[in-house]
Order: sequence, then C-alpha cells, then structure tokens
Amino acid sequence: SLLLSLAAAFALFGERANGDKLAGLALGLLAMAGIVHRPGPTPAGAARAAPWLLLVWAGFALIDVSLKRIAQAGTPFAASLLVAFAIAFMLLLGVLLWRHLRGTAPLAWRNVGAGLLLGTLNFGNIAFYVRAHQALPDSTAVVFAAMNLGVIVLGALLGVLIFGEKTSAWNRAGLLAALLAIVLIAVGARG
Repeated sequence: SLLLSLAAAFALFGERANGDKLAGLALGLLAMAGIVHRPGPTPAGAARAAPWLLLVWAGFALIDVSLKRIAQAGTPFAASLLVAFAIAFMLLLGVLLWRHLRGTAPLAWRNVGAGLLLGTLNFGNIAFYVRAHQALPDSTAVVFAAMNLGVIVLGALLGVLIFGEKTSAWNRAGLLAALLAIVLIAVGARG
C-alpha cells in the first residue's frame, strides 16, 4: 500500500523529490521487504490469497489519499471522525450481541473493552495522521511514508515485547532500516 500511496503523493499531490527523500523512500521499501520476510517455503494458499492482499493494499492506499483530501479541505474532521467511530462501535457491538444471542460466540466484556481500546488508539492514529498532513501540506510522501513505517515499526515492537513474537535477523534489520528511512525522509522534508 505504501508504494501506491507514494505514487499518489507525486502524481496527485505534486510532491517534490530530493536526494534525501528518495533515499529514505527507497530504504523504507527495502525495510518493508526485510520486515515481512519469512524464512522457509511459501505457504500453499499464498497464491489464492494474493488477490485479497492486493485489494487490502489498494484499500489502504485509498484511505491514505482520502485522509490527505480531508486534510486539504480543512473540514472539521475530528467531529466527523468521532461520529464514524461511534457508528462503527454501535454496528460491531450489534454484531457481537447478535452472535451472542444466536449462541455462536459468547459475549465477553473484556473483548468489548479491548475493542474500545483498539478503536481509541486507531482514532488517535488517524487524527494525528490528518494533523500531520495539515502541518506538512507540501510533504505528502513524507507523511505517507513516516506514518506507514512508524505504525509498522511500533506494531512489530509491540508484537515482540508484549506477545513474544519471534523475529529473524532479516526482520530486525528491516526494523532498523525503517527507522533510518524515517530519519532520512524527515531530513529530506526540511531541505
């Protein structure tokens, strides 16, 4: 999705390239390869899953572009974002209650609380994302790359620290490269 978002930054939003930005973006793409690298044979269902993965990537890129457009429009996004999250919460709570009443899934309040926490964190992420686009209106690629890479790095660190996820040398090298890429992109945004 980052490739599609970056293409949009240059094609739709007039992003200007410089050496540091391009080096950071290239390093970020290499970092992504290192982060997602899994040793061993490719799983049997990978070919069937590829179209769905591409659809998800296109969806994420569409969301990136939409949030940039919202930032450009200067609309009071916080209120509309809060309404969208409240509606999503009510819809998904309805699904949980329906599944509980049908007996297919017990309702666990701990799961509802975890969902609220995750939704709150997601709300904050999107709010900061739009604010970043407003603060750096001429650096769309910087915001796209820094936010995407930042979320991946933080998610990976949480996976390792909280859930004990195992990482390979490739994964760790990818995480370090992603951090360096964010620094290069930030330096490129200044120059």
